[in-house]
Order: sequence, then C-alpha cells, then structure tokens
Amino acid sequence: CAGFNQVATGTGTIQFVGLLTSSGAVTLDATVVDLDGGITTSAGGASGLITLSASAADGVNIAVGTTITTTAALNSGTASGGLTINNGGTGVVAILGNVVTTGAANNGGAGSAGGAVSITTANGIVGVDAITTTGGASSSGSHNGGAAGDVTINTGADVITLNDNITAVGGTDSGSNTGGVGGAVTFSDLVTLGAGIAIDSSGGVSTSGTDGDGGAIEFSSTLAGGSNTLALTAKGDTDGAVTFTGAVSGMGAVTLNDAAAVTVSSTFGCAGFNQVATGTGTIQFVGLLTSSGA
Repeated sequence: CAGFNQVATGTGTIQFVGLLTSSGAVTLDATVVDLDGGITTSAGGASGLITLSASAADGVNIAVGTTITTTAALNSGTASGGLTINNGGTGVVAILGNVVTTGAANNGGAGSAGGAVSITTANGIVGVDAITTTGGASSSGSHNGGAAGDVTINTGADVITLNDNITAVGGTDSGSNTGGVGGAVTFSDLVTLGAGIAIDSSGGVSTSGTDGDGGAIEFSSTLAGGSNTLALTAKGDTDGAVTFTGAVSGMGAVTLNDAAAVTVSSTFGCAGFNQVATGTGTIQFVGLLTSSGA
C-alpha cells in the first residue's frame, strides 16, 4: 500500500500474518499489535515512519523470523524511516525478529541517516533481538557518510532483556570527507542479557578522510549478565563514551574494543575485563571491580 494509518485506537488485536509493504508511513494503534510477517517501508523520513502503539498486557509482539525494515531510495538524500513503539500500559514488548533501518546510499552525494529506534513502555517488560540502524554510504565523489539512528529503550522501571546484538554504525564516506556519526545507544532501565551481546556505535569508516565520531553507549540502571559475554565498541575519530550507572553483576567476559571515557558508577562483577584499544579518555571505577578472569 501507499501508507496504513489506524486513526482511532482499536479495542482488540490488530494482526498481520503476512508482510506489510508500504511506500508511506505505517501507524498501528490497538490493544494488542501482533506482527507475524513484518513491515517494510521505503519512502524514508516521516513518510517511512513506523509507529506501533498498544495498551494491553500482551502489548506488541514481533514474531521469530520477522523483520521490521525501513529504507529510502538510492540517491534520494532522504533518511530512512524510524521505528517508534509505545505501550501505554504495563504490557510486554516482545521483539523476537529483527529491526533494520538503513539510510539511503548515494553515488553522487552524501549518504543519508538511518532511522532512529525508540521503544517505550509504562513499567512493561521489553525483550529485543537484533536492532541495526546504519547510515547510508556515499560511494562516489567526495561526500560524507550518513549518521546512524539512535537506539533508545525505556521501560519506566521494568526489565529490558537483550537477546541479540545492537548496532548503530555510521555510513562510509567517499573521497576525503567524513564518515557518518554512530548512533547513541541508551538503556534507561535495568538490563539483563539473554545471550552473548555485542553493541557497536562506531562512526563510519572513511576511505581517505576522517572517520565519523562514535556514539555513546549508556546503561542508566543495573546490568545483569547471566554469565553472558558483552563486547562494546564506540570507535570513531572521537570515540563515544561508555557509562554504567548502576551495579553490574553476573557478567561473563567483558570486552571494551574502543571507547573514550568509561564510567562505572557502582560495583562491577564479571569473568574478565579486557580493554583492547587504548582509551582516549578516563576510565573510572567508583565501586569495586570483582573478576574471576583477567
């Protein structure tokens, strides 16, 4: 279709068993939003925005094997659409498939930005699989890469479970310009790891100019690892900062591939902490670092 807009909030479940493909924005607003086939938008910008709103305990469900995709046309100079998920109640947001937003590539100008991903509940649990937002690449001439979109998850005060990688990487430039800026990745509430996780907010790599700046990675509350590994990369011409605000416990090996300032404001328990590249800022542990490995 050329857009799908649910004007009034539905009083039941809206379910798409197959793929919804749209050249316009998609707004679904119901008690429960159930997606078994995914959504793809191609217009970019506000015309490619996907908004999913729910209010029930079952909330928003995106099935295994399903992908939410936003793109924009080659050489359009248009950012890809973003994804906004809101659950106004205390219900669950369960993303068992993938989310991909990709800025428009350009072979005669600058790459475009990838769409932002925002997930919000009112004290409802959120579980996510892979989220990837990428700035568009510039492939000819001398132009900048596109910025990645930011990734923000806010439950109010409930658990966020990460089951796959989070990527917010800027696009590559052309000539001697600048790669796109990496997106900021923010978890506003307590996080648990359901698997080994890599989070990458690096700036776009430049061919012969300047890499884009890395985006910040922030855990604003506690982090429980469940013995899983965590790898963080915020590389760029100016690296992104990494912040752990609450207590970190039960981690497997933690690898810090590249970052600027690293701030750990509470205790940190892990099976090893390895800072691979020399940091470009201060690394500060306010609480005790306890490790069963190097």
